[in-house]
Amino acid sequence: MPDTVKWFDRRFNFDFPTGLYRQVIERLRGTPARMEDRIKSIASDRLSSRDGDRWSIKENIGHLSDIEGLFVGRLDDFMIKAGTLRPADLTNLRTREAGHNDKAAETLCAAFRTVRAATVKRLESLAPADFSQTALHPRLGVHMRLVDFMVFQAEHDDHHLARITELSELPATASMVKQESGRRSALVCDDKAYIRRVIGKVLDQVGVEVVGEAETGIDAVERYKELTPDLVMMDIVMPGMTGLDAVRKIIEFDPAARILICSGLGQEALVAEAMRAGAKGYVLKPFTLSDLMEAVQLAL
Repeated sequence: MPDTVKWFDRRFNFDFPTGLYRQVIERLRGTPARMEDRIKSIASDRLSSRDGDRWSIKENIGHLSDIEGLFVGRLDDFMIKAGTLRPADLTNLRTREAGHNDKAAETLCAAFRTVRAATVKRLESLAPADFSQTALHPRLGVHMRLVDFMVFQAEHDDHHLARITELSELPATASMVKQESGRRSALVCDDKAYIRRVIGKVLDQVGVEVVGEAETGIDAVERYKELTPDLVMMDIVMPGMTGLDAVRKIIEFDPAARILICSGLGQEALVAEAMRAGAKGYVLKPFTLSDLMEAVQLAL
């Protein structure tokens, strides 16, 4: 479940016993391994998936690596008893501009493992009394001990691990497919399975990925609302709701929908109606592969 309040608007308990700082160090040390175990269970084509405008799995990993520089800087502030800590907004901005989707998840995980190991080594070099040093956190507006800040950082780790898990469990929608693979997406609607297979093979040759299929007009409308693909291949004659009515329903839902009609000879009047309703093109059955490829490319 997503957090009900923003991270920095949460209430934090800073009553952790100073003498337990070693347990907090171990908790911080273990985050890279916990994250890598989690990433191993996620299909590689899901790592760039995002929920709306929130960070993708890769960006959550990259953020943990980037934020470590700020964490180390704040250790310096505690050691010199600074009156303020460095504002987190600078690092958050750098994370958003870093373009983590261009890097492999393994690379991001390795970077985080390296910087976190250096941080843990730094913490292990401190004297027990150092963990009682205090400084002001500008975002939270409270003074905290170093051990409190370490707990805060560990909670931050867990927050992003939870986001990674949440994103990995989201259904693979067409919008995710487009972000993950860079390919266009398509919904193929025909009551005959072999026709759907043929169309799917042609779409694959022109770089379009079939993200869903429908055997009836009613299913076509529901699947479009679920997937919002780049292209719909619609048989004009479908059981239940006709292909023409499905086109009208889809266009009513999304006027920008790109629908390509597949029709047989003698169905010209229905095709003309579908074009007036908003379809972008048509192809006649039995179609050749070149005919279908050309029609798809024109529709997109």
